[in-house]
Amino acid sequence: MNFIDTNAWSGPWPFGAVSSIDSDAPEINRVGYKITEALVSSFEAVFQTDPMPGNRANLNMLPMLRSLRPLPILNPATPAWEDHLEEISENGRVVAIRLLPAYHGYSLHSVSVKKLIEKLA
Repeated sequence: MNFIDTNAWSGPWPFGAVSSIDSDAPEINRVGYKITEALVSSFEAVFQTDPMPGNRANLNMLPMLRSLRPLPILNPATPAWEDHLEEISENGRVVAIRLLPAYHGYSLHSVSVKKLIEKLA
């Protein structure tokens, strides 16, 4: 069985040193784990109301390898989330999005999340 790592990150974590993917180390240590692919999010997008600058940097930083795909962060609490979703959807390497309600201050039961789910369905 092969596995997909959905908890890979790029960039610095502001509260301490953690392993992440960056332009100097584009491959993940997957030996022995049978991880064939990683979905990579940007730490930069976590602490901003508008995650798109971090998402764009992540899209530009990741090498064009099938094994590393961007996992953009979307904040449905922002007025421009639909535009962000459209921009994200235009990138053929994106296969999923990450929501961070605890960091971005919204509920998974909010109207905007329900609208997002409807758009993705």
